[in-house]
Amino acid sequence: MGIRSAGEAFLLKKRIATSWEELRALEGFLADVDRKEIVQGKIVGEYAMPSAAPMQPCGIRQCRTKHRKGFIVELTSHAVSHTGGHCGKKHFGTAAWRERLRSYRDAKQAEAKATALEEVRERAEKVLGTKIVPPPQYDSANKMLAVFDKLPSELRDSIVAKAQDRDSSIAFFRAPTKKEIDNAKFLGERAPTQIRQVIGNIAGLSALLRSSRADYLYEVEIPARLKVVQSSMDGDADDLFDALRKFDVAVQLLNDSIFEAHLFFTDLNFAQFSNLGAVKRLGITSVNIEFEPNFKILLR
Repeated sequence: MGIRSAGEAFLLKKRIATSWEELRALEGFLADVDRKEIVQGKIVGEYAMPSAAPMQPCGIRQCRTKHRKGFIVELTSHAVSHTGGHCGKKHFGTAAWRERLRSYRDAKQAEAKATALEEVRERAEKVLGTKIVPPPQYDSANKMLAVFDKLPSELRDSIVAKAQDRDSSIAFFRAPTKKEIDNAKFLGERAPTQIRQVIGNIAGLSALLRSSRADYLYEVEIPARLKVVQSSMDGDADDLFDALRKFDVAVQLLNDSIFEAHLFFTDLNFAQFSNLGAVKRLGITSVNIEFEPNFKILLR
């Protein structure tokens, strides 16, 4: 890479000066430049001073209009000066000034993209270079899920179906009371023939869904996301950023899934399962769990 001028270096480093001292400290800064010289230059940065700062004259010798906001211009000599926006339009000419602004904004956008790509690649390299270690309690969640998978299929599938339907309630149907029938008639509604009575709620059901199970996320989804990050290393910043974002989402889902699994596998949850239709159909009277010495689901 060749040696950059003071203006180019400023563009790549910051692009904006926020004090007169910072502006004047630029290498090769000239506070007073002939109009013929400055109109040959190019815009490489901006300056915007706080309202409390005194206004200072434009760098164009034939102008000297005072202002606090404008553009940094690099001369053909590689020195730099400054001019306000209206001053630039007046002395460069509308078309020439518009072209200078377009070139500057294109350069600024390209530089921002290059910086973004450099930063996102740096993070991607760290992600790819770090061994993915399962979070705390992953092993216990995985073991409990493996035991759950061995339940009688009708029972297991009925619970998973509730997770798929996002229905955490445990309910039964009963005959309506006289008061419920009378209330319906009073409201002009059809009298109910049965009432759904909720008697409990299952916590942590999302831990059972295949797409959000801890074992699936750790063994399948996260490695797949890492492959996408790897394949996106030579792409643009947007693609790589998106790949990293989806990797981060998968990691967060894994942590959430482990938390949900430990909510699901509790005595309180399983004590309610005797009210499930599948449990009754199978002739099971109670569903309990045992944590020590090894995790078990006890059906009686």
